[in-house]
Amino acid sequence: MKRTLSSAPPRLRTDRPEIHLTTEQPPLLVERAEACRMLGGISTATAIRLEAAGKLTPRKLFGAPLGKTFYAHKEVVALAKGGDDAK
Repeated sequence: MKRTLSSAPPRLRTDRPEIHLTTEQPPLLVERAEACRMLGGISTATAIRLEAAGKLTPRKLFGAPLGKTFYAHKEVVALAKGGDDAK
């Protein structure tokens, strides 16, 4: 006896609570490209110079083929608002 798939739509589980993602809190980390946009459209080279000057602390994540560099969101916002006293 062959079994056939029914054409009825799958039943949704209603016993699980719904999860709603909100964006009320800022992210903890931002990518280097996003940080450059947040800092007025500076170049990547300028962001690297800010790292060398100690005004931005890079956090490297190595999951991607070449890795990615992130910065703390609070640090980028402080630098955008206040300039030199970001840390």
